[in-house]
Amino acid sequence: MEQKRARINSAVFPIEKFIRESDDLPKVVADSVTEALEDWGMNVSQNDVVGVTESVVAKIQGNIVSKDIVARDIREKTGGKHTYMFDPIFSTNRFSHIVDSAARAVEKLTIVLRIKADEVGNSVIPKEVYEANVARLDPNKFYTKEELEEIFGRKLAHSITGSNYTDNYKSAGKNVEVFYTIEPTEMAKELSQQIPMIAADIHTRFDTEKKLRASGAQNVFRLDQFMTKSIDGSGYNPEYGLLGANLSGENSLKLFPRNGKQFVEAVRDEFDKKVGVKPEVLIFGDGAFKDPQTGIWELADPTTSPGYSDRLAGSPNEIKLKFFVDSEIEKLVNQGLTKTDATAIAQKKFFEARAAKGTENNFRVGTTPRKYFDLIASMFDLAVGSGDRMTPIVVAKNYFNDDEKFLDKGNV
Repeated sequence: MEQKRARINSAVFPIEKFIRESDDLPKVVADSVTEALEDWGMNVSQNDVVGVTESVVAKIQGNIVSKDIVARDIREKTGGKHTYMFDPIFSTNRFSHIVDSAARAVEKLTIVLRIKADEVGNSVIPKEVYEANVARLDPNKFYTKEELEEIFGRKLAHSITGSNYTDNYKSAGKNVEVFYTIEPTEMAKELSQQIPMIAADIHTRFDTEKKLRASGAQNVFRLDQFMTKSIDGSGYNPEYGLLGANLSGENSLKLFPRNGKQFVEAVRDEFDKKVGVKPEVLIFGDGAFKDPQTGIWELADPTTSPGYSDRLAGSPNEIKLKFFVDSEIEKLVNQGLTKTDATAIAQKKFFEARAAKGTENNFRVGTTPRKYFDLIASMFDLAVGSGDRMTPIVVAKNYFNDDEKFLDKGNV
């Protein structure tokens, strides 16, 4: 017995397309993918996965909001008095517009940054410099940039971009001040319970909110609690608010797309009308991966995908190939088979076991139970890159392999 044919497990194709605001996006996606695959001699399959960037979906939805409207919402909810923002990420395009809006909304804005690094790994001081000097830091003190630069003996700037976030954020207005501390939420205990406080982080926001409330704060907000409703026809996001927002011109923000599930199903329906099959579909933003060179976790969006088809909520039915095959070969050789025959049988048993979806056995030990939408969104984000390659649509051809048909054709 021997494996007769090799097959492509899966292939990822970023698709170039210029999207206009007037476009019927579900139809454009279905047409673009179908035509691109036809150029490569392929057809759309129900085992394919199609992704659309969140920025394009938000653009088509018109999910844009001006800084003045954001300021109005912040003012109404906080009361417009002196407000503290705790633990935001170091990011000009992700956070500077929010700072600008908040500065317009309140009498005074105090931003409290984490000295070591933000939640996704952006830092303004090298790790080794921080660790060499951390004993000199008072955990119960707010530090200015100048005080820290004196302690560390160097300028505070992003380790990769060189950006000076203190000055960037303070440029939003004369009413903005920026401090650094070891643990931002600990410093809330020293403040008045009546001061409005905003947990400005992303993935750790609920924990930060809990800690702020535990400190006695009575007016605590998260970024996902602003712009949850349209104001005078503006964009909004009922689930994520300002989380996932990005700059969109000098005076506006693009919010994370809303109604993701509705959009995804509309795309699948367009495929069904065009080619008679429904591939899996998701909207993707930042991938959930950590850059090994910089140590920065790239996920600055609140989720990798704000909308995906039902199948993508599951996890891969993975088996440790080497563990499985080596164990089967050893067992079969001990029963008197040759190494060649044992290897062929073990390979066939592997495909059969993988095709038995949902089966639990020891050969799945060690497989990380990740979600399809996280895995695929991260893959798509890597495929299109961080720059503008004009590839808002991606297709993973044959992502969901059909092992049963592969076996039926006698390929193993």
